[in-house]
Amino acid sequence: MSNNPTKIVLVKGDGIGPEVADATIEIIKAAGVNLDIEEFLVGESAFDAGFTNGIQDGALEAVKECGIMLKAPLNTPSGGGFTSLNVTMRRELDLWANVRPAVSYPQIDSPRGDVNTTLFRENSEGMYVGLTKDVDILEDMPHMRSLFGGFTIRDLDLKNKGDFSIGLQVISDKGASKIIRAAFDFARANGSAEVHAMSKPNILKSTDGRFKNNYLKLMPDYEDVVSRFSIADAGFGQSAAYPQDRGVIVTQNLYGDFLSDVMAFQAHGSLGLAPSVNIGGDQENPVAMFEAVHGTAPDIAGQGKANPTAFLLSALMMLKFTGHEAEAQTIHDALMKTWEDGRATGDIKLKKAGKKQGLFERVANAIADKPTQNPPIIERGTMNTQEFTKAVIGNLGQKPKGDYKPCYLEDNYRALLPAAAP
Repeated sequence: MSNNPTKIVLVKGDGIGPEVADATIEIIKAAGVNLDIEEFLVGESAFDAGFTNGIQDGALEAVKECGIMLKAPLNTPSGGGFTSLNVTMRRELDLWANVRPAVSYPQIDSPRGDVNTTLFRENSEGMYVGLTKDVDILEDMPHMRSLFGGFTIRDLDLKNKGDFSIGLQVISDKGASKIIRAAFDFARANGSAEVHAMSKPNILKSTDGRFKNNYLKLMPDYEDVVSRFSIADAGFGQSAAYPQDRGVIVTQNLYGDFLSDVMAFQAHGSLGLAPSVNIGGDQENPVAMFEAVHGTAPDIAGQGKANPTAFLLSALMMLKFTGHEAEAQTIHDALMKTWEDGRATGDIKLKKAGKKQGLFERVANAIADKPTQNPPIIERGTMNTQEFTKAVIGNLGQKPKGDYKPCYLEDNYRALLPAAAP
């Protein structure tokens, strides 16, 4: 990679966003990465500054120009009339794929220690189009009957005016085939173990059935890639109980939102270590928004307790995406070394080796068919945000003891993008 600066748009967001963003940029700069950062306000800070749509003028145009946004968590005001700013930016930038890796770490106490999976979530359709409505029985029922038939409406046994609401799910061949093909292309390029598609066509026959049909149509084009389809609820259970190492899951918008959180909690017990990227465009003109999965955590904002790791890992995905592979690996090594040294923020439960058993104790336990090694000691980290940041910076250039191969550093995320149109 040349030393020419890589231009990015930075959004520090709300709540703990500015804290995790500042910590991450400090680490990246200490690692010698040359970034040309253009900062914009999005979220509450933008509303407070007078931008009525919650996005500073010129922000989206700047992202389209440079192709990269690094975005911290942000708030959309509650109440009617406000559309989610995350959804708005995904729509305006045509970020049709949300890619969320889930990785467990041996230093971190978690429900499972063997998660190293990538989830593909369709990012522009499904239930998240936001088409919901309170239904007026007298005014809307004729139209409802024309769309869905009288039996379904009668079956609801609704008698009073305005006592139910509806939500519209949109699934198109274009959207479904695009995300499924992206998952297959990604798996083929990166040697992934399998592609596991899932939806709920047994109940939602038109919408989820369309998603499944697109999977079945594309499957013959990828005979070299192991793949399977599951009903969503069964697929959730399989993915949580038996995560496939270097596997790829692909599903619809709502299911992907749910399942990616489940996978994160399985991997490390919270959303605090979960990175992600939203991608659109094509091979020649990619557009990507890198962000942590967690929220703004207003209850700890400004107290120095924020854990910057999820945002930092999202930034490492950004560095790899923009050609800074070596620097991303250097920072990741420093992060792993910091955890190995027993240093972490207070939300992290670190595993430390238990007291070593003596020879007599090991022999006695072996005879009694008891464990011959004491269980690890679980301790919470004690560092604040700035202390942890300095610890990671202090470990730059050092190698951890473990051999870590997380999917977010091993895989090429550009491979999921389609070729540019001729």
